[in-house]
Amino acid sequence: MGKNSKTLINNRYTLFVFILLLILFFNCARVIAPSGGPKDKTPPEVVETQPANYSTLFQKKKFSVTFDEYIQLKSVNQQLVISPPIIDEPEIKLSGKTILIKFTEDLPDSTTINFNFRDAIADYNEGNILENYQYVFSTDSIIDTLFVKGLVINAFDHKAVSDMMVMLYANIADSSPKTIRPSYICKSNIGGEFEFRNIHEGKYKVFALSDANYNMLFDLPTENIAFLDTLIKPAVELLIITDTITEDSIVTISQTVSKLDTLRLYVFEESNPIQYLEDSKREEEGKKCVFYFSESLSKPLQIDLIDTAVSNWFILEENPGMDTITYWIKDSVLLAKDTLTFQLSYLKTDSLGELIQTKDTIKLISEKKEKIKQQKRNLLRRNKEDSDTIKRSDLKLKTNIIKYTLGLKSDLLITANYPVLSVDKNKIYLYELEDTIEKPLKFKLVEDTIKPRTYRIKYPFEESLFYKLLIDTAAFEDIYGNENDTLFVKYIVQKESYYGSIELTILGVEKTSIFQLINEKDKVAREYSVDENNNIIDIELLSPGKYRFKLFSDDNKNGKWDTGDYSEKKQPEKVFFYNKTVTIKSGWDNEIKWNINTVPEQVFVDAKKTKKRGR
Repeated sequence: MGKNSKTLINNRYTLFVFILLLILFFNCARVIAPSGGPKDKTPPEVVETQPANYSTLFQKKKFSVTFDEYIQLKSVNQQLVISPPIIDEPEIKLSGKTILIKFTEDLPDSTTINFNFRDAIADYNEGNILENYQYVFSTDSIIDTLFVKGLVINAFDHKAVSDMMVMLYANIADSSPKTIRPSYICKSNIGGEFEFRNIHEGKYKVFALSDANYNMLFDLPTENIAFLDTLIKPAVELLIITDTITEDSIVTISQTVSKLDTLRLYVFEESNPIQYLEDSKREEEGKKCVFYFSESLSKPLQIDLIDTAVSNWFILEENPGMDTITYWIKDSVLLAKDTLTFQLSYLKTDSLGELIQTKDTIKLISEKKEKIKQQKRNLLRRNKEDSDTIKRSDLKLKTNIIKYTLGLKSDLLITANYPVLSVDKNKIYLYELEDTIEKPLKFKLVEDTIKPRTYRIKYPFEESLFYKLLIDTAAFEDIYGNENDTLFVKYIVQKESYYGSIELTILGVEKTSIFQLINEKDKVAREYSVDENNNIIDIELLSPGKYRFKLFSDDNKNGKWDTGDYSEKKQPEKVFFYNKTVTIKSGWDNEIKWNINTVPEQVFVDAKKTKKRGR
């Protein structure tokens, strides 16, 4: 290697070292922001109150609470609960780390007052909530210390009810919830739990209210309520708990507990049927006119066309609840009209709560016809572009065959999307399949008396056998002249071994009750009537899945659950839920005994709301 080459290498090496040292120098000189450490999850802490919390002989016009960090108030007007309630709301101000409360009225004498901020207080940066902070003071020389706990539950489905106003009345007259403000109030949390603190000794009426107009009075028929049948008398006792840590060490813990069991309030809405027309629509390209009522119609709806002398123009469909009335228009002249005017005659609730015959004039406009025309133009254009495209009939047929399978001991159902004018049974074919052989079968075709536009194919289908249904073109014709396209489906009848079963014995039933099996979609899968002499249920052919048990007392034997009535001191019919989810597996027979009086009561909490609140 020559001298010049060595010199060149040395120069390059020197330059490399210089650049490396320069990079290191700048990296060392550069200031890097700190990572900040773990996220703050600690709620703010109270460092000072003026006057002190739990003060007695309180005569001030204000009080303040100071925290160890800057805070924010979240929906404080909705969250803050003052018990006993104050007529004039106090002024609430936030200044940095301090909450200042000023009173605009004189405080009641000889009273312990509790300010429960619930979830209103959170730190400014991270939003960590200081749950249920309470500031308490007394205008007397002592602080009332009695307390009561409870749970608010929906009477029908046992879901926990949050933000329910729970009230205690020292005035125990039946009219109190409707006429006067309560002596004490609190609100239920996300799990339906509530707690009264700092209660004075005495007897109280218990009432709960979804206070829609925020006046603490039960004065609206749509407000949900709950009440106890008996008065309560709060009392506490000192419970001494001893625990042995070691052979020579014993720890004694004292705890003040309520002598009352946890109160349970079952929320319901009174039956105040207000009959009126809720909504009306004209759908299916103007073919279908639907009228929605708030309650079941006790008398048939009368309908007349205005400015149009057409008779026999509709096919009527009524749902089982008699609150949705559908008219399928079958007259071509009416179908061509964008707007139709009707006169309806029905029973409507007046201002006195009485049902009176009412006449309403209703105009129904066909759904966006221009959009429909454009869709048809697009379809025609695509048909011209693709010569293989076949125009499909507007009359659609569907069956109850799911994944090529028909349920064991089930009829085969055929349902049309429009009212059917005629059916040609000779164009409906049913075959039993064995290898390549098709064996024609004789069957009965009957119209369903409950499901609209539905027909039943009745045949003793056998498990594990393959069948074929063929409905030829034009077997069905609807009232608009549409004929069905060919429908062809092969299917197998489900094996009995696919299903599970339950032999359920219900203990503790003292009166006629209704048992319901609830599926994973929260729908009633099976329903049975039971009583003290008929309390064993054989539930067969259950598809695999998860189920819940529900039972309610049918006190008036009308076959349905009935709500309560406060003026009559009538609680809603009692509901029981089995506290386990029952899993059904194929081929499994389950024997279950359920004592409705000993199995713990099931209460359902909204998991989504719980997650949202970060718990």
